[in-house]
Amino acid sequence: MPKRDGRSLRALGGPNERILPVAIQELIAPMERQSYGINRVTVVLDDGTTHGGVRVAWATEVVGMDGHEELPFEAGRIVDIRPDPAPQDAPGDIEPF
Repeated sequence: MPKRDGRSLRALGGPNERILPVAIQELIAPMERQSYGINRVTVVLDDGTTHGGVRVAWATEVVGMDGHEELPFEAGRIVDIRPDPAPQDAPGDIEPF
């Protein structure tokens, strides 16, 4: 294993713009999960914009959003959160992972 100096190790632990603020983590923790460790939610940003279909892992990190490869916002801008149930798929419409 290659040696790393302190600067490179600190860089690995740098800011992560997908981690939810603690107050939002506390709101999402008691919500029912959609699948193992994943909540599907609607978020409200500090400018009032809402985004649905946001997936959060273990009430801590935004891991995806329906229709987006990259998040169109930073998790630190989230000021409120509410459940966003997944739309019901018709039989045969479920895509494999």
